[in-house]
Amino acid sequence: WREGMLGADTLGYHMPLAARFAQDGRVFDPLFINADSTVTWLPHNNELLHATGLVLMRSDVLSPLVPVAFLLLALLAAWTIGRPWGLGAPAMLGAAIVFAWPGLAHSQPGSADSDVVAYALLLAGVALLVCGGLARRPLLVAGLGAGLALGTKPTVLGAAGALTLAVWAWLALDARAGRRPSREAWCSAAAWAAMLAVGCAPWYLRNLVATGNPLPWVGLRLGPVSIPDAGNAVGDSISRYLTDTGLWSDVFAPGLRRAMGTAWPVIVVLGVAGAIAALVRGRVPAVRAAGFAALLACAFYLVTPNSAAGPPGFPVFFENAVRYAMPGLALGLALLPLWPRLERAARSWWWVAGAGAVLLLTIRAAGFDTFERVRLLVLLALAGMVLAAWLLARRGAGHRPSRLALGAAAGAGLAVVAGGGWAVAERYQDGRYAMGQYAFTRALHHARVATGGFYEAYPFYGADLSNHVREIGRGGGHGAFGPVSGCPAWRAALAREGAGWVAVASRRARLFGRGAPPPSAGWTASLPGAVLVLRQASGGRVYRLSSAPIGGGCR
Repeated sequence: WREGMLGADTLGYHMPLAARFAQDGRVFDPLFINADSTVTWLPHNNELLHATGLVLMRSDVLSPLVPVAFLLLALLAAWTIGRPWGLGAPAMLGAAIVFAWPGLAHSQPGSADSDVVAYALLLAGVALLVCGGLARRPLLVAGLGAGLALGTKPTVLGAAGALTLAVWAWLALDARAGRRPSREAWCSAAAWAAMLAVGCAPWYLRNLVATGNPLPWVGLRLGPVSIPDAGNAVGDSISRYLTDTGLWSDVFAPGLRRAMGTAWPVIVVLGVAGAIAALVRGRVPAVRAAGFAALLACAFYLVTPNSAAGPPGFPVFFENAVRYAMPGLALGLALLPLWPRLERAARSWWWVAGAGAVLLLTIRAAGFDTFERVRLLVLLALAGMVLAAWLLARRGAGHRPSRLALGAAAGAGLAVVAGGGWAVAERYQDGRYAMGQYAFTRALHHARVATGGFYEAYPFYGADLSNHVREIGRGGGHGAFGPVSGCPAWRAALAREGAGWVAVASRRARLFGRGAPPPSAGWTASLPGAVLVLRQASGGRVYRLSSAPIGGGCR
């Protein structure tokens, strides 16, 4: 809120997609916003939410708050999972450990990233199942939550699919037991599937119609039928390297420590143990269904494409994808206190103290304690969370705060939000991208900007989102999209766009931090009146064209 959102993926595709939705008013048209067509075919519930904020506020002032709001939803959902047995506090602390991972703490707050949004929706669906059982209304909303999660991030496919199978099996067994008519069970199963589809199916149907593949970022092979991907192959999965001891010592173990904190072995073991315990010894069918979903989500992480991102044989970007393991582990840690053998322990002070210690280690691993004010804030928040969890654990399920206390808390919260929101909104536009390499974009209004592989394109949309920003490229079969080849084609595309600004970069140089500019930089620099405005170490170049681009003249 002081400088504007600066996360790479936020500037690279989350907010550019949201800006295009807000500008064009068309949601399901394929939008190629950079040289990587993979992001074009991802589901975009998160970006649609941010686009709604852009339309309502005529600004992205609400966007930095979205991950924080969904963090609150995730913690509330985790508390709700344990609530029927008076174990809401330890369940919430377990999930909080996962959401405090350094990899998430550095990327999610104040960004438009979609991880916390998707995982919070999934946890909310599980919480409704645990509390509502097979009652029709909670079941419908739970199915919608799982569908919205899958329509936000495809990495929840394992958890959402497992939850669906578990619910269907639960309905079938319940019908056979004679407690529910078979017809009603079939109707409930169909209703779950329908609500799941409402949350995610439009995006995957769009992909099927446009490319012939509902998952265009991966190739599909079903027996003799083979459907190619969209041309930008994603990285390998971890399963390919499970037996490579050298990579485990050199890449995977250090990456897990940096992404999850020094307590990562404890988090993994307890998360998987919580999933297994819930599946085998769950108190009610809903808990067993949640355990099955958590366990399958952990297994699905191992075979998730791009979980071992990087060049073949050396997944140097592995730690950036550790967050794909989050839904299974967060759900497993929330379910761990529900194991009957651990119930008494989960109500004790030392369980809360132990969970608080792991949470503190995870927060410290993020490096925020290097600043005194942040360290004090973190310790105070942690102390308040542990104290509240201990009190709730001691009180058990019968604790009910008074209406006066709830009213006072709600009033104070509304006052803080209203006052703080007004102050932030008043000052936000003054500091948004006012400093740093993108400060010159604040002066752009109704400009036409052409990009060629330039990843962090969002600032070019301008403070009032009035600029016309388009990626220059050529389409291919099955939804492929790549750079144009040759100077004449490049200049002809610039002339068609009527570009006044041009931003180019090499995708490979961006991934590795340094490199030479792409050939399109030379083709642009040789245009009459082209002025270099920004030079990046990664090879990125931004040019201002003082005259209309010409479609020829290449040498």
